[in-house]
Amino acid sequence: YPYQVTLHSQATRARNALWLMFFVMGVVSMAWVPRIPEIKEANGLTDTQFGLVLVASSVGAILGAQLSGRAIHRFGSRPAMYVSTVIVPLGAAIMGLATNAYVLVLGLFIMGLSYATLDVGGNAQAVAIEKHLNKRYITSFHGMWSVGTLVVTVFGASVAYLLTPSQNLLLVAGFGFVVFAFASVRLLPPSLDEHQGDG
Repeated sequence: YPYQVTLHSQATRARNALWLMFFVMGVVSMAWVPRIPEIKEANGLTDTQFGLVLVASSVGAILGAQLSGRAIHRFGSRPAMYVSTVIVPLGAAIMGLATNAYVLVLGLFIMGLSYATLDVGGNAQAVAIEKHLNKRYITSFHGMWSVGTLVVTVFGASVAYLLTPSQNLLLVAGFGFVVFAFASVRLLPPSLDEHQGDG
């Protein structure tokens, strides 16, 4: 009985943390979108060139999805997500500081690669949390991501006349790093997420 109480409290804490993480994932991953025109101009890119640059994010996401699955099966979702919670804000910061296409490509690639691990790991956590609490939360987790994208879009548009794109993205990256650090330690450990060692 004490184990059941502890398990329920751990799963509840992880659920709350995951709601917060999905919200911040939406914020950090989409913070650059309202500043696209300025970022494109700062890097001296035409529309065609910018379209090609965006491919870097997709390539990173595809590679990240493959690598993250293996990492999660070997180490568990929380350890894999720990690493990505540092790298995702780094990708946003690099994008904000970019002054040429090569640096922007690097930032987009890093963002796509690391975000895929957060997304896959977050969904692995969600499945385990649903099982432990015997309730459905997947839709609400993804809904928090959508709320995050809305908030950061409004924020980006609101501060466009006050902050440069680099200041905007560095601020968001710092926010993401701090909140991710707070929330990620509250996720389910590998012993409870039921993914470590199953692949």
